[in-house]
Amino acid sequence: MAHEKAALHERLRGEVIGLRQVCRVAGLGLLALGALLALGAVYVQLGLALPVRELPTRPGVLDGLICLLVGALLSAVGRGWLSRGGAAARS
Repeated sequence: MAHEKAALHERLRGEVIGLRQVCRVAGLGLLALGALLALGAVYVQLGLALPVRELPTRPGVLDGLICLLVGALLSAVGRGWLSRGGAAARS
């Protein structure tokens, strides 16, 4: 029974590591996408010589900020920063 529990624990630990890697990669992708969207919206705003005070209402800026936020959260989950147990869960 103890051997089965240890094997189950190791398998679950491997799955957690795999899921964290997926979260980390997805988070980095969303961070990059968010930065591109936000910077693209700023570039268009300046290129069209529109007032800068209207920038926060541009869809690209809002979409970019949302992608940045979700990407940062996924990256934090992937690194184990938001898990219950802190450093003990990362080891």
